[in-house]
Order: sequence, then structure tokens, then C-alpha cells
Amino acid sequence: MQHFFSEYKSGGYPVNGDYQAKAKGISSSSSTRPLENNPTLYESSQLNNLLLRKDICKTWSSMLIIDAGSTSSSNELLKVVRYVVNEDGKFVFGNEGYPANDTPAHSQMAERCFASGNLFFDDDNTLIAINNKSGDFRQQPETLQVALWKLFQDKIPMKNQFLIIINNRKGSVDNVYLTDAKKLEHELSQCTKFIEHFNGQIHSQQPIKK
Repeated sequence: MQHFFSEYKSGGYPVNGDYQAKAKGISSSSSTRPLENNPTLYESSQLNNLLLRKDICKTWSSMLIIDAGSTSSSNELLKVVRYVVNEDGKFVFGNEGYPANDTPAHSQMAERCFASGNLFFDDDNTLIAINNKSGDFRQQPETLQVALWKLFQDKIPMKNQFLIIINNRKGSVDNVYLTDAKKLEHELSQCTKFIEHFNGQIHSQQPIKK
């Protein structure tokens, strides 16, 4: 698997302290569905409550990367969580699945957001993968830099090596990156322009031009 930052050096990710993101604001939802359910949403401090739910969505780990043609020597059942980074720059989490009853659509979690997708956890509630898959927002891969920064900022437990899965706007997998968590956290912490820009956008809330 290729190195996450090396692959996206000119594609918008912060590299060597430079912020060149294509996504320079908050994205509006690309679809509006008339949903009448009232799902439970969770903040970062409540994430464990969601992961302990008996009805938490689950998928086999092999399904994460099958579209990318990758293989894994193990196949475990993972917990799947839906996330957004909202206009206030905060994580909002919900159960993954078809929007109904206590399962939200991404657009129910925030009208506009900086990042959206799914998180995947093992049985110990440790993060092993993240993607940018959202049928509502369909954001570019560059928005993952915000979600990754928030994972470290909120101290979400994660594996020493975890997967970053890049989904295209159709939802299929384009790339998969096996990433060293400590190295990534260090690289992100050095991206002062990215951090300043993100913190500034929380207050200005300027939508992305489509």
C-alpha cells in the first residue's frame, strides 16, 4: 500500500507544513431526503455508548477493501459508525445503516459539514479504519484530513497501524492506505497552515463553491 501523504502530495493534503486543500470550507448536503425518524446522535465523549449498543452495525473486515483488490489474512467482524465533523468543528456520530428508526442519514447529523464518512472499530472499540463515504455529502478525499486531525485531537483509541480508505463520489473504493498512527499525528501537527485554516473556518462557516 502506498504512503498516504506521498500519494496526495499535490492533491490537497497538508504536506511538509503546506496547506493546499481543494476543499476550503463547509460542504452543503448534495441530497435532501424526507426522513421522519429521530435517531440518537453522539459526541466524542459518548462514542463508547454507541459502540456498546446491541444493534450497532457490523461488517466483515474483508469487505472494507475488497473493491480495491486488496486481500487480508484475517477476517473479523467490525463495528461501523457514521460520522460528520459539523460546522462547529466537532464530531457527531451515529449508527451506520439505512436511515430509519435510530439510524441517521449523514444529512440528519449536520446540514453542512467539514468531513463525513464511516469509522470501523474492532471488538475492543479500537479504530482500525476510516473512509470518506457519504451518499449525502459525497465529499472529496481531501476532507479526510479534517476527520483525521479530529481523531487525534479527541483522542479516539486507534490501532498503531490503521487503514485510510479513499472512496470516490460513487461510493466505491479508489485507494487504501495502511498508515502509521504516530507518524500521521506528527505530520498533521506540523501542518500549521492547515490547523489555522480549519480553526478559522469554524467561525467563518463559508460553504464550498460547487
